[in-house]
Amino acid sequence: MRVLFFFCFGVLLAPANAHPDGAPWGSADPNAAQNCASCHFDGEAAPDSAAISLFFKDRKVSSVEPTDVYLQFRNPENKKAGFQIMSTAGKFTSAYEDTEANGAQARSLALRDNASWPEINGTTFSTDVVMWMLQWTPPETPDGDVHFWIAVNESNDDQSPLGDQIHYKTITVRMPGDVWLLPPL
Repeated sequence: MRVLFFFCFGVLLAPANAHPDGAPWGSADPNAAQNCASCHFDGEAAPDSAAISLFFKDRKVSSVEPTDVYLQFRNPENKKAGFQIMSTAGKFTSAYEDTEANGAQARSLALRDNASWPEINGTTFSTDVVMWMLQWTPPETPDGDVHFWIAVNESNDDQSPLGDQIHYKTITVRMPGDVWLLPPL
């Protein structure tokens, strides 16, 4: 009986300790073999979550200048949340010490609560959102669409993969010529 207890205990805790430094890069793509829902398997993932929004500070972005990008997660239950984002082109830069960037990918390093945010482009955000700010530089040669895969872990903050819900969203930015037409605020 004691052996069975330790076996079951170890099986349940193994996923929680599998990635102590955060989700592996590339986990934001729900179609990847190793994605966020692979470890946070206790609940049904939200495949095209309306709770996730991506805002760009500038509506038209130069192909050489970085622009501020705001990732928003509507969180009326005020649970803690973390994110990972990846794009098919361009480069992210971390804007805060609780995020990190790796080329075309970025992720949170710690879970964050809802917070009041200042006005951005004339929009005031309510306190029922979690928001992260990053900088994104488009590729030097804009050619074709850029896809952003976003995953947000709506966590119960118990340091395990159980009881969390993963939200996914894919956003496509269309590019005519050298001007990026970005989603409206």
